[in-house]
Amino acid sequence: MKKTLNYLFLSIGLMTSSISYGQLQNGSTAPNFTLTDINGTTHTLYDYLDDGKTVYIDFFACHCPFCWNYHNTHALSDLYDTYGPGTVSNDVFVFAIELDPNNGTNEFYGISGTTQGNWVAGTNYPQINPEGAARNAIISDYAVNFYPLIYAICPDRTITEIGTKNVSQLYAHVSTCDNTSLGINEEEQQSFQVNQSESGISIQSDMDLSHSNASLMLTDIQGKQLVKKSFAANSEQIDIKELSKGIYFIQVTSGNQILFSQKIQL
Repeated sequence: MKKTLNYLFLSIGLMTSSISYGQLQNGSTAPNFTLTDINGTTHTLYDYLDDGKTVYIDFFACHCPFCWNYHNTHALSDLYDTYGPGTVSNDVFVFAIELDPNNGTNEFYGISGTTQGNWVAGTNYPQINPEGAARNAIISDYAVNFYPLIYAICPDRTITEIGTKNVSQLYAHVSTCDNTSLGINEEEQQSFQVNQSESGISIQSDMDLSHSNASLMLTDIQGKQLVKKSFAANSEQIDIKELSKGIYFIQVTSGNQILFSQKIQL
């Protein structure tokens, strides 16, 4: 009974303390961390940001019913599976960080203790259970005062408290990040020009791409690839007559390198 009450008081304390203490200020710099997930893999935040990924962090507790409800929307799992490593866009990463000092691996798997269920089943992104000084540091660095607390961090390391959004709303944040922080050479980015008409989009480059094996890709806001074609000359066209109004993304790549990236509105 005492252990159950401790969980209850901790949850209430974390949730109510958010009234008095704010989270990290939107636009501030996210602190770096190096933590090991429950499968023994070590992750350093800035490595993913430097690789051009927008990183989402879910601070939660296994016993927290509000966290469990959001977990079961599968928004973060779907975000990771659709836009994370191995996908066409490959511009997103997700962490879940459990911060209750009483919870261990059993609680992640819903085996014992005070837990809402099996948090691991169907979850492909890393789940982390920091302990001791590491746990205290991450709580302090990220001003965690309630669960669940969801942050989005752009590749330029600026942080935003994004909240419990759906997949489309979560991924839309990627387009707000500065393209120059995506590992794109600024000179190369500026060498491309985009001209848009009612029927099509023209992309021109000052660079000679004839021997670069460059590709041009158009995706929608969901990350669905609509067009992929060779960019072998200095100019390419994309037909947009059949596209619905909305937000789309253009990328020119050469191998694993992004030469140009731009959001467009139809």
